[in-house]
Amino acid sequence: MLRSGIERSFETGLAAYNVGAAIAEHQLRLGITVIADAANYLEVGRQIWCSAAEVAGADIRAIEVVCSDEALHRRRLAARERGLEPFPEPRWADILRQRDETEAWSRDRVVLDSVEELEANVERALAYLA
Repeated sequence: MLRSGIERSFETGLAAYNVGAAIAEHQLRLGITVIADAANYLEVGRQIWCSAAEVAGADIRAIEVVCSDEALHRRRLAARERGLEPFPEPRWADILRQRDETEAWSRDRVVLDSVEELEANVERALAYLA
């Protein structure tokens, strides 16, 4: 949407979530598993995915990934190059702002800490999804 010249705003982000959820709902109705990889730091965004699953008659599971080691988080952020033009790479100040704006979760989820070994996190995720 941003590449089409639509200005970046809360509404633009919300519209992107709605487009993604509409596609997810369609896939769920076909019996296809969907993984939505999104920040979801606001309840309104989380609810969009929940509604899509509900309308499709599908179960939904949420996995939250955190990094409990701030120094490691900062190093990872500094080294990251996503190449997602026109999205700028986030700065540490952006991470702190988003952390402060993150709303409490109102639904069940599993929280994975990226400082843990990958295998342990995969095991926890798979056990939760089962």
